[in-house]
Amino acid sequence: ENARVYILMGNPGFDTGDYVDEIENENYIKLLKNNLDFKSKNFFCIDSMAFGTGGEKYWSQNGRMLKILKYLNSKNNLTSQDNYSFIKKSVCIIQSVAYHSCEKPNNELYNLPSSRFNKRLVNEYVQNKINNNKSLCFVYRSASFWNMQDNGNLIVRSPKNARHQYLTENEADSIADFLNSMI
Repeated sequence: ENARVYILMGNPGFDTGDYVDEIENENYIKLLKNNLDFKSKNFFCIDSMAFGTGGEKYWSQNGRMLKILKYLNSKNNLTSQDNYSFIKKSVCIIQSVAYHSCEKPNNELYNLPSSRFNKRLVNEYVQNKINNNKSLCFVYRSASFWNMQDNGNLIVRSPKNARHQYLTENEADSIADFLNSMI
């Protein structure tokens, strides 16, 4: 609820190691429980307690959070560590379908009650925050599902980049610009 940047996704990808993380990694299990109990104050996938997990490996790659960090570092005089802490406190990922799969969710999965609830949350709560300049929303995947209203604080990935794994230079720079304006 305190996020400054919402990243909207389709669903988590599939890697068998993710299940090991969720069953055996006690630190990661604590992070997941805190997230489910709305006690998380950071984007838990890039929390230090998530180091080595599938989520941490995915999000901390150079093409994602570190790319945003690179641009944010160039926009202010804070240390890289302070900027990264700010990113961790500012980013929230919302999945249209909360279930791991190798492929894009099909229409049946988009109609699950949890998916419909996520869409409603985004269309009512997140849309209001971006309309009031309190947050930025980046639709990374499943743009047609989310159906967001156009706004200066809305970035929708172009269809030609839909399968692109990493943030483009433009996407990362725009997110960093917005975050920098919030510091």
